[in-house]
Amino acid sequence: MGAGVSVTPVVVPDLLTVMEAAGVLRVGRTTAYEQVAKYFATDGADGMPCIRVGGQLRVPRVLFEEWLGFRITVWPPLEAPDGDDVSIVAPVMVEPVPTVGPSRRRSKTAAQSSRLFSV
Repeated sequence: MGAGVSVTPVVVPDLLTVMEAAGVLRVGRTTAYEQVAKYFATDGADGMPCIRVGGQLRVPRVLFEEWLGFRITVWPPLEAPDGDDVSIVAPVMVEPVPTVGPSRRRSKTAAQSSRLFSV
């Protein structure tokens, strides 16, 4: 190695969330969950490897890296590029849209309400 190069080992969790796996793949939420659905639909023959832990989905790192064909070298993953995701690393701050004020319904006058119920 050259001078001034430092190597820090990457510690990747053994079980990733689907969104963490999406960040590694740099795909959106919809694409990631489609790959998980394909995995379950084909009994593991196709799609992103995933297991159920209780009521949640987790992507085993070992199977994920095997599916990718390489090891994960950056952690935590950066955000996925699709617009249907929330950033994994840093949330996007959005300024609130100013509101005009509460909309109000006009109350019925006594004459209007009596017409509704006259017999």
